[in-house]
Amino acid sequence: MKNLYKLLFVISVLVTGCSRSDVDLTFNQTPDERMSEQQQKFKQMLIQAEYGWKITNTTLLKGNFGFYMDFDFEGKKDRVCMVSDINATSSAVVQVSAYRVKLVNAPILSFETYNYIHLLSDPDPGVSGGVVGQGFKGDNEFEFVRATPDSMFLVGRKFRTEMVLVKANKQEQEAYLNGGYLASINAVKAVFASNKVSLFDYDGVTYQIIPNNSARRVEIMSLVNKELKRSSGIFSYSVNGMEVAGRVQIGNTSVTRILLQGDKLFVQTKSGEKIEVRSSETALLPLNQMIGLSYVGLNLPFLANLPGTNPAGTTILKQLSLLVLAYPNSYDKSEINLVWDVPNKKIIMEGLLFKGNYIYPTRYRFDYDFNPTTGLYKLSNKIVLAPGYATYSVTLLDTFLQNNEFTLDYLFDSGNIYGKITSKNGSTTMTFMLY
Repeated sequence: MKNLYKLLFVISVLVTGCSRSDVDLTFNQTPDERMSEQQQKFKQMLIQAEYGWKITNTTLLKGNFGFYMDFDFEGKKDRVCMVSDINATSSAVVQVSAYRVKLVNAPILSFETYNYIHLLSDPDPGVSGGVVGQGFKGDNEFEFVRATPDSMFLVGRKFRTEMVLVKANKQEQEAYLNGGYLASINAVKAVFASNKVSLFDYDGVTYQIIPNNSARRVEIMSLVNKELKRSSGIFSYSVNGMEVAGRVQIGNTSVTRILLQGDKLFVQTKSGEKIEVRSSETALLPLNQMIGLSYVGLNLPFLANLPGTNPAGTTILKQLSLLVLAYPNSYDKSEINLVWDVPNKKIIMEGLLFKGNYIYPTRYRFDYDFNPTTGLYKLSNKIVLAPGYATYSVTLLDTFLQNNEFTLDYLFDSGNIYGKITSKNGSTTMTFMLY
């Protein structure tokens, strides 16, 4: 027992006698001191960008969004001003909010008051059109990862989304803060809108650009020796045009930007080459050759009123959404899909009802015949794959599909590309998103 007391006494002396100077400081600092220094360095990097930062911020559900931020702008400590390409207001109205750099295992950038960043995670679909309870799955707090002389790289704490900051120059700062951002976004959309089809030529091959603003994706495709090649990526807007993420391949290189210069667009490659985008009246391939290959099929989001749909088509397409509006406590939204199974020559029609995380499908499968000379589809042999709760609210679409031959064509409108079904006699037209 005496030996035990002696041992405890020795241990207590060693512990209480240990001071900071007794610790082997590999980096001449304690871990807390090193982390505090990292925290201060991180904040200094944020505020020392003289003209602020051009930012690309990812989400898990809707691609990339563009931002401009200036930390401690005009000497206002712990305040950040920002604009974003989320919508027309956020692109034009400069917002000021609180931010903080804190330490949680690593330096963290935290946006303390509600601002444009929070729109990407707002759980109310009525705010930005995100998913109930999740928004677009965007982050509000970001860990510092690494830095280069002109860039910083952060990662979201919750969803591990990426935030990339690149130093802006004076001209870019002035544009962002004085309405130039919205003007640039509208100018890019206007060029695509005026170009029925947007093409460019690179290394002897013609490419078609297909932007999708609602999905924030851009697709580039080509036709080489009758073989269709497609590549797509997500994009965000900057005052210089569109920043393209992902490996969007053309030839042996990839596209990183679509630049706006005056009233023209130029594709910029990874190696810095710039190729002018030109307008065409004709797509590389008609939609009836792309459906089921380049596109899975047609989609109609809840309450969508797409250009090109006539009154007869509207009556057919709104039937399912009226069910949701009549029973708002039972359903959150609805959706219609037409899916092409080209190898088996079948089309699947889906009427989907959503409530929280649950999906209630009504699903029919049809055989189809396609006449390449007339471009007409004719459906037959309906099979019910899933009856579902939407059975009595897709009867008009079901009847149309079984009793009408129809064509499938592109519809180009305001820089966007859609798929349009037209009955043989022309009395009914219905426009859908391509997906």
